[in-house]
Amino acid sequence: METFTDGVFAIAATLLVLEISIDSAHTHNLGSFLPSPTRLVADYLQRPGEQTAVYAYAATFVVMAVVYNVWWRYASTGRRLISPDIPESRVLAITRAFNPGVPIYVLTLLVAIVSPLASVFLTFAVAAFYLPSAALFER
Repeated sequence: METFTDGVFAIAATLLVLEISIDSAHTHNLGSFLPSPTRLVADYLQRPGEQTAVYAYAATFVVMAVVYNVWWRYASTGRRLISPDIPESRVLAITRAFNPGVPIYVLTLLVAIVSPLASVFLTFAVAAFYLPSAALFER
């Protein structure tokens, strides 16, 4: 479910960049900040100031990935916040799904140095990867 949530936020953010309104972006406290840097990208992509806007956008995803990882690690370490009904295979699958998040989003931030537009497309590609891949991490 967590990988699905990450994917939804990434797609919602990308759609907002394309100036398509998504109300679900406001449904999560951490995600409620996302429209601000996303709006910056929508306003400045392919214009002066785009690099700064994309830095803010990509940095937001890095911070979100770090925060989600910290929360998950805290919850899953010793299963302190995981119900005994949840199989260990599911806990490990979620952990595997979270592992590439921070490095991938750091990569999108680094790509923004060379090409802000490529960074935005990479963010969309991450979302496209995470949505169907949740089942892959279950294996």
